[in-house]
Amino acid sequence: MSKKAFVRLMVLVMCMCLLFVTMSGCGEKPSGKPTVEEQTKQEDDKQTEQKAEGQTEQKSEDTPQAVARPEFMEITRTLYFGDATDNPDLKEEWCKAFEEKFGIKIKVNSPPRNEYLQKVNLMVASGELKGLVNLFTPNDVLKYKDDGVIEPLDEYIKDNAVWNSMPDGFKELHEYDGQVWAIAMGYSGNYFTRAIRKDWLDKLGLKVPETVDELYEVARAFTLDDPDGNGQDDTVGLVSAGTWNLQDIFQAFGARLNNVGGNSIAWDPNEDAWVDSMLKPGMVDALNYLADMYKNGYLDREVFTNSGSQMREKFLSGKYGSTFYWSMWGYSSEPQIQKSIPDAKVIEVVGLKGTVTQNLNQVVTTGAPYVLIKGTPQPKEVVNAFLDIFFGDKLGHFMGRLGIENKTFKFVDDNTIYTLKDPGTGQGYAQPGIVSEIPRFGSDKITIIPDGTEEEKQRSIEMANIKKKMTEEGFAIKILFECPGKMDVLLSDKYTEVSADVNRIFNDTVVKVVTGEMKAEDAIAEYRKQMKAIGGDIILQEANAAIGRQAKQTY
Repeated sequence: MSKKAFVRLMVLVMCMCLLFVTMSGCGEKPSGKPTVEEQTKQEDDKQTEQKAEGQTEQKSEDTPQAVARPEFMEITRTLYFGDATDNPDLKEEWCKAFEEKFGIKIKVNSPPRNEYLQKVNLMVASGELKGLVNLFTPNDVLKYKDDGVIEPLDEYIKDNAVWNSMPDGFKELHEYDGQVWAIAMGYSGNYFTRAIRKDWLDKLGLKVPETVDELYEVARAFTLDDPDGNGQDDTVGLVSAGTWNLQDIFQAFGARLNNVGGNSIAWDPNEDAWVDSMLKPGMVDALNYLADMYKNGYLDREVFTNSGSQMREKFLSGKYGSTFYWSMWGYSSEPQIQKSIPDAKVIEVVGLKGTVTQNLNQVVTTGAPYVLIKGTPQPKEVVNAFLDIFFGDKLGHFMGRLGIENKTFKFVDDNTIYTLKDPGTGQGYAQPGIVSEIPRFGSDKITIIPDGTEEEKQRSIEMANIKKKMTEEGFAIKILFECPGKMDVLLSDKYTEVSADVNRIFNDTVVKVVTGEMKAEDAIAEYRKQMKAIGGDIILQEANAAIGRQAKQTY
């Protein structure tokens, strides 16, 4: 080797040594605490090892590189640890726990439930709100899409392992015009049931109602026959917040309402088409039935001014005999009612028969949609972190559902979780509700039990068994049916444009008939005129065209 070549070799060796020392120095941590980058790598490695259903993922050169974690996430969701002003300490503590676990600063906005969408709309329009925003329905997504305030998510999530492992139905829920515009907060079948005071039925010698005629007799007796035995006229048969908690009555008359009971344009499984139930003969019967109940006081006179929380509070007060709400809510309400009425019992009815006897009550698998607001910093990182943490990471998922580990919930083992009680109140903690149940962490795999006495734990297990049996029986007798993923909300540009008017016209019509201001036939004739004027025929045409059908009705 020449002298010149030897010098060049020595210089190269010295440079390599210097580079090694420099790299080693950069990796030192003064506090000994893992850096955000290391935390990110640890989490990504964990998710690689525990892919989708817990199986090991084999790395290859074709495996997409994990997306880096964002520095900050912003989420907007109603009823985060209760309503807007509830539980401020829990809200703050959860954000700190999330940052500590996942290395991401997070902010959760929680406008009041009773004006949530109004406030969100204003904040988005003003540019005040960024990040992921939870809306109520696919129509809200379509409106935001048409307004140009949200981004499609396809390019951001196409290589996300968690997203790609989810059921096709979940991934297609909010796919419009070939692009994904939202992520559902959950994907687990649920439905409403009619909760009824069983102790009142027993006291008055009444059987559990199976038809709307039998429910009418129950409501009458609950109102007039002193079911609580105190000698006072202080009980009411049914309580509801508008038509939301009366959907089973409309269903029984073949006058199905939409997925949230807000208007009468709905997918009818017996016709496999989008229809306006207000134009069906059964709607006259349904409205007259409710008008008679209202006139006699069997239906709460504040039915059209009650909020959802007021409906729940009235039933829990022990003075109202029945409501139609999420399955198992009635059973779970027993302990609270029993504080003032020790012998109180609640039973749930999966559906009421009437002129229609099958495909009455829908089981929906959708969750409220999250959209990504335009202008969100690090949008790809935010969306991928949201999926990886809340849908792919076991602890992250249950933090999103249940709160703070070892404070509001704890893992007993791999398959069991206890929800914990607030020592100050003796009651279970409010929950964040950022996500809901998904198949990967579903109730068939992980049992969630309120911590407490052995009796309380046993009751929780019994409730799970009751729901399983009730669901199986509901499908067996063909009262329950599974609503296809995109049939819970219609797809129509015209509807997106005038949906607020549709809801208003529907509500005005129902109120006028039920309160006795107008006869059903006259009110429905007026409804037809108003719907025609705002393009109702176009709505039915577009909604049916979207599923390859032709509209069967005109206004």
